[in-house]
Amino acid sequence: LRTPLNAIIGFSRLMKRKLQGSLPERQQKNLDLIEQSGEQLLALVNDLLDFERIEAGRLSSHRDHFELAAMLEALVTSLQPQADEKGLVLQVELGNLPPTFYSDKDRLRQVLTNLLTNAIRYSDQGQVCLKAYTEEGQLWIQVLDQGLGMSPDQLEKIFEPFHQVDASHTRERGGVGLGLAIVTRLVRLLRGEISVTSELGVGSAFTL
Repeated sequence: LRTPLNAIIGFSRLMKRKLQGSLPERQQKNLDLIEQSGEQLLALVNDLLDFERIEAGRLSSHRDHFELAAMLEALVTSLQPQADEKGLVLQVELGNLPPTFYSDKDRLRQVLTNLLTNAIRYSDQGQVCLKAYTEEGQLWIQVLDQGLGMSPDQLEKIFEPFHQVDASHTRERGGVGLGLAIVTRLVRLLRGEISVTSELGVGSAFTL
C-alpha cells in the first residue's frame, strides 16, 4: 500500500523541483494537487494500518528516557508551516518539566502530532497551544484550540472508530475518523488517560 504512494509523492516532488518556474499556473496547481492528495492518502493508509495493528494486539511500546521539552519544541516547529498556511498562531508553553521523561517517545509524539494536526485542521482563526507541565508527580499535556468546537452529543462519540464529527467538515478538511480512536488506544498503551472538553463555535481542549 505504501510503496506506490511513496513513488507518487516522491516523483511529484522531484518534478516540482526540476520544473519550478517553468510550468503554466494550471499545470503547477495540478502537480501540487497530486502531491497533496498522495500525502493525504498515505496518512489515511498509515492510520488504517496502525488501527489494525492495535486491534490485533500487535502494537508494542518501547520505553526509554528522552528529553521531553526538546521533543515538544521540535514537534511544534515541524507543524508551524501548517499553522502559518491557515493564519493560526501556534504556541508551546512548557512548565516545570523534568530534564528527562521515561516513556515511548515515538508513540507520545504520534499522539500529540494527531491532536495538534486536528486542532489546526479544524481551526480557521485564533491560536493552537501545546501546554506541558508536571503536578504531583504526574505529567500533564494539553492541546488547546479556538476552532469549530463540538456539541455534547458529538463529544460522546469522538473516540469511536470511524466516527466523524461532521461529514461535511470531514470532506472539506480530510480524515477518515480513525485519528482519535488511535490516540485513545495509544494513550492506554502508554498507561495514561485522555479527556476532552469542548464548546461548539468556541474551541476544544484535549488533556493527557
